[in-house]
Amino acid sequence: MEKRPYNINEIYYCLCGCGNQVKLIRVHKYRGVPNYISGHNPVWNKGLKMSEEFCNKIFQVKKDFKPSEDHLNKLLEGSKKRWADNSKRKEASEKFKGENNPFYGKIHSKETCKIMSEKKKGKPTHNKGKKKFLDLALDKYCKCGCGNKIEIKEIHRYREIPDYIHGHFKRTSPVSEEQKRNHSEKLKGRPSPFKGKTGRFTEEQRLRISKGVAAYMIKHGNYSDKKFKKGIFYSIKNNTELKYDSSYELKAFEILEQKEDILSYKKCDFTIDYILCGKLRRYLPDIYITNTSGSSEIIEIKPEYQLDYDETKAKTAYATEYCKNNNMKFHIWTEKQLFV
Repeated sequence: MEKRPYNINEIYYCLCGCGNQVKLIRVHKYRGVPNYISGHNPVWNKGLKMSEEFCNKIFQVKKDFKPSEDHLNKLLEGSKKRWADNSKRKEASEKFKGENNPFYGKIHSKETCKIMSEKKKGKPTHNKGKKKFLDLALDKYCKCGCGNKIEIKEIHRYREIPDYIHGHFKRTSPVSEEQKRNHSEKLKGRPSPFKGKTGRFTEEQRLRISKGVAAYMIKHGNYSDKKFKKGIFYSIKNNTELKYDSSYELKAFEILEQKEDILSYKKCDFTIDYILCGKLRRYLPDIYITNTSGSSEIIEIKPEYQLDYDETKAKTAYATEYCKNNNMKFHIWTEKQLFV
């Protein structure tokens, strides 16, 4: 049956009798309008079977056919243009989602699995000779010669595994004097951002920065000590969640939760000024306690080996003075008080 002639003012319906309208495309102007919608054409060879010779001929033609490079390049360019628009990709993916997928809820039978495995026998696999991710991870050592294995993380599945452990990389080729001279000559004549500056912060700037750091630590906790255990402890006594910055603080919260003479406790929300090496600094204590008697205390949690540090001694001296002036008590808890 010949195709119908193209007329833009005419409406064309599918001849199978379904009542659906045939969508007109620019190609129909030259090739004619099709008589049926895709899939509605009755099969002309229904009940007939192709002979074995004819099937073998078709198979041989398909097997011997090798597309040219120009043909392949055209196909690639066409597919790129087709899928460049993300809206088309979304439409195609939604068409085959869930129940719309023709293989939805189906499983390959044992016979089909056997046929698929037999067809793949003898063919080279895509990952032949390649090591798995875990095998690569086991073989990776630091190139500095320390003999330590590199810690493998989940992100290394998508990024390259580093050659060195953090801090083990050494610069093999130091900057020579000529390179320094060339770099300084290039910068000559340019306005320097540090012109007229000493390169150090003023006292006002230092105080402003320390205030900001203290405010951040009060709100979010200590951010510098990443190696310590951190988390949230729910206090039944206070009916709130408390952030702890180390395993020692967690243990202190557990002890304070069990003591009956303590009314409430929380993380300190104020700082104490102290002087070290002639410079004004700020110190944020760990825990503020309110007893049932009405008195209040400040507890500082420190490992025992840090008690001999100059910084710890300065902090304790100024903290005890501050507590005396404000009718409070100051205590330092070490492993002896926490893990007895």
